[in-house]
Amino acid sequence: MFILPFHSNEAMIEIVGGKGINLIKLSQAGFNVPAGFIICTNAYKAFIVQNNLQHLIDDALRRMTSIQPALIDSISAEIRQAFSNGLVPEVVDQELSEFFGPFKTIPVAVRSSATFEDLPDLSFAGQQDTFLNIVGGTQLHEALKSCWSRFFRIQRISYGMV
Repeated sequence: MFILPFHSNEAMIEIVGGKGINLIKLSQAGFNVPAGFIICTNAYKAFIVQNNLQHLIDDALRRMTSIQPALIDSISAEIRQAFSNGLVPEVVDQELSEFFGPFKTIPVAVRSSATFEDLPDLSFAGQQDTFLNIVGGTQLHEALKSCWSRFFRIQRISYGMV
């Protein structure tokens, strides 16, 4: 399972992130939540495996021994470029196409969410992104990969090292 509708009963924060779980709760409580769906962490994990990114990420992050802005910027760009070049796994794309079908010709928003937002000793407020006016599968894939790669922006990498 890679995608859940807003009315799902199967969601956990570890799978759908903080914003996702709140959209589900609001929908279940009867609030007027626009139609949509959540792309789960399993899709991200499948993307990482499909594109052999874990080794690249581990190796790049291992090279950081201190907070050196130029090095962090270079590592961030390297990882984010690998995400941009990656392909969404076919099994994820099939499920995504099913859920995205009713929306494919209208502008939609794609929002990133973290599964570990606002921890007791860290807060990632303002570090997520929203992509507006996404139309069609190609733009959806690009927005999705951009959301996934946002975790490796220089601000996020630096923030985690402090």
